[in-house]
Amino acid sequence: RTQGTSFSSPIVAGAGALVMTRYPELSGFQVGEVLRVTADQSVYDNFSRNLTNQMGLGRLDVEQAVTKQLPSIRIDKVELLNADGDIAQAGEDAFMFVDFKNWLWATSSNLEVTISTDNRNVDISSATSRIGIIEMEQVVNNRRAPFELSIRSSTPANTTVDILVEYRDGEYIDYEFFSVLVNPTFLNLQENSVSTTFSNNGRIGYQDNDQEEGIGYIIEGTNMLFEMGLIMGTGINTQISNIRGEQAGSFEADFASNGSINLSRPGSISSAEIVGSFDDSGAGGDAFGLDVDYRAMAWKNDADQDYVIIEYEVTNTSGADINDFYTGLFADWDINQDNSRDFADYHMPTNTGYVFSGDPSELRYAGIQILNQGANYFAIENDDDLEGNPLGIYDGFTDEEKFTSISGGIAKQQAGFGVDGGTDVSHVISAGPINIAAGETEVIAFAIHGTGSFEDLVASAEAADILYNQTLQAPVPTAEGATV
Repeated sequence: RTQGTSFSSPIVAGAGALVMTRYPELSGFQVGEVLRVTADQSVYDNFSRNLTNQMGLGRLDVEQAVTKQLPSIRIDKVELLNADGDIAQAGEDAFMFVDFKNWLWATSSNLEVTISTDNRNVDISSATSRIGIIEMEQVVNNRRAPFELSIRSSTPANTTVDILVEYRDGEYIDYEFFSVLVNPTFLNLQENSVSTTFSNNGRIGYQDNDQEEGIGYIIEGTNMLFEMGLIMGTGINTQISNIRGEQAGSFEADFASNGSINLSRPGSISSAEIVGSFDDSGAGGDAFGLDVDYRAMAWKNDADQDYVIIEYEVTNTSGADINDFYTGLFADWDINQDNSRDFADYHMPTNTGYVFSGDPSELRYAGIQILNQGANYFAIENDDDLEGNPLGIYDGFTDEEKFTSISGGIAKQQAGFGVDGGTDVSHVISAGPINIAAGETEVIAFAIHGTGSFEDLVASAEAADILYNQTLQAPVPTAEGATV
C-alpha cells in the first residue's frame, strides 16, 4: 500500500506476527513499517513510468522483514515561511522547514532527502537536504539547511501543492507525499505574548472547520481555543455567521474573501498588523450587502502585550439603511486541556467577557472585550442536557439562538458555576444595536486577551481601553516645516 501497511490479508497478518516475534519491543505501527520498508521494490521494474510512486512501496518480502533492519522516515510537521518567519505568500521566496521522525532503526550520516513537485505555481531552488543520523523514534528537523522555493506571484489564493519526498540511505529507499497550502487567505499574528490567526473569511484562530489552517489562540505555548468567529444580524431570520450551524457538525460560511491579506511589521499604528477584507456574499440570498475591512493589531510593550485588537470597518453597500444591527464574536474556549471544565463570566467595568479553568494548575484566562460600542453578552453551557440550560450548542447553534446571544444586553452573565468544577462553556460578546445608513461605514473594535490571572486580565482590558479610546484617538501632532 502507498502510505502504510494493512493487516487485512492473512499473509500480511502472518508476516506481521513473525516480525512481532522477532522484535517484541516494537509497537504495532512499527511492525507495519517494517513490512512496508522491507517490501520488494523490484516488482515495479517493468511497470510504466506513469505508475512510479503511485502503487505502494513494493511486494511483501517476509525474509527481508525478519532479517533487515532499515529506517522508516516519515514527515512529522511542515512549515512554509518567508524570510521574516511569517506564512509565505504569492510572489515571495520561502523556506520549507520539516520535522522528520524515524520510526525504526537508525539512519547513517548519509541519509539524503529530496523534494519535488509538478505544480507550476512553485519553483524549487534547493531540493535536497542531508539530515544526518536519526535514531529510532527521534525527531530531527532541517532548520539548518531548509528546502528553498519561490511562490509565483500568479498563484491563486489557498492553492494546495502536492510535494513528493524521496529518502535514500544505502539499502533504504523510500518516499511519501504531503500537501502544503500556498498563498493562504489567513496569517498568524505572533508579535507579543499571545498568538492567533486571522483569516479573510472572518474566522479567528482557524480559517477552516478542521483546525488545520491556523494556530488557535496560544498563551505560554498552550492553545486555548476551539472555535471563534462572527455573528451579524438584525433578527432571527436576518442574521449571518461563519461558525457552527443549525445541525451538530455543520458550519456556516456566509463570509468570503474579497481582497488580499497582508502582514506588516511594524504596522501603521502598532508593532505588527494584519489587514484584510471580506464580504457577506457567501450568504447568497440572505446577504445584507456588506463589505468588511479589518485590521488586527498587536503591541510589544509590557502594558499591551497580553492582547490583540481586531477592528472591523463595516460598510453598507446594500443601497438601503440597515437598522438595529448587531456584530458579535462567538468563542468556544477550552482553557482546561483535559475535560473542558471551565467557567465563563463578565467584567462590567471593562465590557469584557472571559473564560477560565476550574483547575488551579491551569491558571489562564481568555477574554473578549468591546472597545467602542454598547455591549451585549451571553455565557453558554455547551451541553444541552444540563438541567435548566437555556442555550446549549452540542446539538447545533440555531439562528434563533445566535440572534438571542448577540442582541439581549447582558442576558446571561455566567456559565459553568452551577456544575461542580465547571463544564464546557462558550460565550458571545457583541456590539449593538447600530444603524448603518446606505453607503456609510461603522467601526466596531474588540480586544482579545490572554493572561495568567484575573487581575492581569482586568489590567490588560484597562490598558486596551486606554490605548484604543485615548492614545489612538488623540490628534496627531503636526510639526512646522523646516529647511536644512
